[in-house]
Amino acid sequence: MRFHALAFAIALAAPAIAQTRTCTSTLAGLGCGATLTVTFTPIGKAGNQDLLLQASGLHPDAFGIMVFGVAPAAIPLPSGCTLWTDFVWGHTVKADGFGDFSWSRAWPASAHAQYYIQFGTFVIDGSGNLEVRATDCRFAECH
Repeated sequence: MRFHALAFAIALAAPAIAQTRTCTSTLAGLGCGATLTVTFTPIGKAGNQDLLLQASGLHPDAFGIMVFGVAPAAIPLPSGCTLWTDFVWGHTVKADGFGDFSWSRAWPASAHAQYYIQFGTFVIDGSGNLEVRATDCRFAECH
């Protein structure tokens, strides 16, 4: 009988816990020629969030990288750009013909975490120089 009472109490408390969950995105470093928008949208009533990353102003049809980090940094890149975070996880991206790239994943309610997020693309210009465009770095967190 006690187990049922405990299960009932947890079931009643879960929506209240989910409603107090806060996800935010703040500027952590300025980009050079590109911007990053981070949006959180609730999924259901359990506290899960849809994390949507939208980069714009990247080189059209160019390859680059998406970087997730946990510590701030100031790593100089070519073209006067700066990488504002360490590298913990990421992968290659390819901007579309307008220089845009979008990526989304579910952020589960159980993941109380924060990440610095930044995108960048690169091309070789007509003179053979490496040109980099980097988005703003955003600090995204859910607690």
